[in-house]
Amino acid sequence: MNRNVVFNRKVTYVGIIALLLFPLFRLGQPATRGTGGGWLAGLRKDFGLAQAQLGEIDSTSETMKLVTLGMRGVAANVLWFRQAEYQKKEDWDNVRATLNQITTLQPNFINVWEYQAHNLSYNISVEFDDYRYRYHWVKKGIDFLIDGTHFNASDPTLLRWTGWYTSHKIGKSDEKLEFRELFRGDRDWHSDLLEDIPIESRDALGPDGRPDCWQVGRIWHGISEDAVAAGHSMRGRAPLIFYSDGPQARINYAQSIEDEGWLGEQAQTAWQIALDDLHRFGRRDLPTSWGHYTRLDSFYELLKERDAYRSQLDALAPGLRDEIRQQKEEALDHDERVAMQTDMLSRTERQMMLAAMIPEKLEARDSDFVDRLPTELKPRGVSLMAKVAEVQAFLEHCDRYRNIVNYGYWEMRCEAEQTADAVNARKHVYQALDRLKKTDLVNAKQEFELAWDYWANVFRDFPALMDDVTGDDLNESINKYEHVLQQMGLTGLPPDFKLKELRSKRKAVERRGPPSAAGQPPTAHLQEIPPPGAPIPVAPPRK
Repeated sequence: MNRNVVFNRKVTYVGIIALLLFPLFRLGQPATRGTGGGWLAGLRKDFGLAQAQLGEIDSTSETMKLVTLGMRGVAANVLWFRQAEYQKKEDWDNVRATLNQITTLQPNFINVWEYQAHNLSYNISVEFDDYRYRYHWVKKGIDFLIDGTHFNASDPTLLRWTGWYTSHKIGKSDEKLEFRELFRGDRDWHSDLLEDIPIESRDALGPDGRPDCWQVGRIWHGISEDAVAAGHSMRGRAPLIFYSDGPQARINYAQSIEDEGWLGEQAQTAWQIALDDLHRFGRRDLPTSWGHYTRLDSFYELLKERDAYRSQLDALAPGLRDEIRQQKEEALDHDERVAMQTDMLSRTERQMMLAAMIPEKLEARDSDFVDRLPTELKPRGVSLMAKVAEVQAFLEHCDRYRNIVNYGYWEMRCEAEQTADAVNARKHVYQALDRLKKTDLVNAKQEFELAWDYWANVFRDFPALMDDVTGDDLNESINKYEHVLQQMGLTGLPPDFKLKELRSKRKAVERRGPPSAAGQPPTAHLQEIPPPGAPIPVAPPRK
C-alpha cells in the first residue's frame, strides 16, 4: 500500500511538471520574424534588454551561456579568483585570457568591464619599469573598455570611462610626456580606433596634425553625452560631474600644448574652443539635490535679480541699512577694531580669525531692516524680503555647483589665456626655462624679467588668477628665477620686482600651513557671492 502511494505521488509530480512546461514555453518563447515571441520576449523588447538592443551578439558568448545551464555566476566567480591568482604570479598572458573568458560569460555585467579595465591600465601597468610596457598595458585597459562598449553600446558610463582613461591616464600620468608622444605616433592603434571614433577628424588632432589623447578623450565624452541624450541612464553618475568631463578635457588639452611649447595662435585657439565648450556646459540645465534645476552661467543673472529686489527694499527707508551697519560697527570691541585695521599680511593668527568673523557681524540683515520699518511699510518689506531670500537660495545653490567644478575660475582662465599678455608671458617663461637648461644664465634672467612684465599685466586685468592654480605654477618659475640670481651672485629678488604681491600671498599661504579640515587647498579658487550692497562683479567678456 505504501509503495502505491509513493508511486502515485511520483506520477502526479511528473504530470504537474509536464503540464507546467507548456505555460513556461509560452512565456519564454523567443521572438522570431513571424511572431513577437512570449511574454518574457515582449518585456525584453519593451525595456531594451534583448542582446541585440544592448550591443553586438557574440555566438561564442551565447553558446557559453547555454552550456553553463544557469551557472554563469558560479563560473564567473571561479574565473575571477583564477585571474587574481595569475596576477599575483605576474602571469600576464593568462590574466588577459581569463578576462576574455569572464567577459564572454557576462558581456552585459558592466562592473566587469569597469573594474578590470582599471586593473589593466592602473594596477598591472605600473608593474613594469619600462614606460613603453606601461603604455602597452594602459592601451590594453582602454581596448578592454572599447570591447565593453561593443556589447553595451547604450551604456554612457563605459563610454565616459573610455574617454577618461584615454585622456587622463595618458595625459596626466607621471610619464605623460612619453605617453603622449607614444600615443601621437601609434598609427596601428589609430587604425584600430577608426572603427569606433573619427580619430582622423580635425577635432581629434593636436597642433602637430597628429591625434592628441585629450582631443580623442573629448570625442568619447561627446559620444557618452549623446547616449544620455538618447534616453540612456548615467547609472548613478552626478550630471554635474558627468557633463564637466568634456570641457575639462579641452582645458587640459590647451594646458598640455602650452607646456610642450605650442604657444601663440595654436594655444589661443585651443583656449577659445575650451571656453566655448565650457559655456555650452554652463548653459545646460542640471538637476540639484534641492529638487530644482540650475544653470551654472545663471550666476550673474541671479545676482542682478537679487540686488534689484534688495534695492526696492532699501528704497522703502533710504539710509536705514547704513545706520544699522554703523551701529554694529560701533559695537565692535577693541581687538576686533585693531584686527580690521591691520593689513592682511601683517595680522596675527588671532587677528585673522577675528577679521574673518567681522563681515558677518557688520552685515545689516534684511530681517533687521524690516523690523525697523514703519508699521505701514512692513507688509511690503516682508514681501520683498521673501523674494530676496528666494533668489538668494537659488544663487547659493548655483554657487555651490559652480565651486564643485571650479567653473568661475576656468571661465576666467580661458579668457585670460587668450590675451596677448598671457601668450607673451608664457613664451618668455618657456624660453627662460629652455635657456636655464642650457645653463645660459644671462639670457635666462632676461627672459624671466620680460615674462614678469607681461604677467603683471595679466594679473592687473585678472587679479583672481593670482590666488589660484596659475599663481602656484608661476611661483615655481619665480623660485627658479631666484636660483638664477643666486648663481649670478645676486641676493634676493630685485626691488622693482613686478610680482611682489603674488610672492607675498604665496608666503602667507605657506605660513598658514596645510589645508583646512574640510580638505580644501588654501589656494583653491572659490566663487564668492557678493554680500548685500556690494557691487555686482562683471562677468568675463564672452567672444
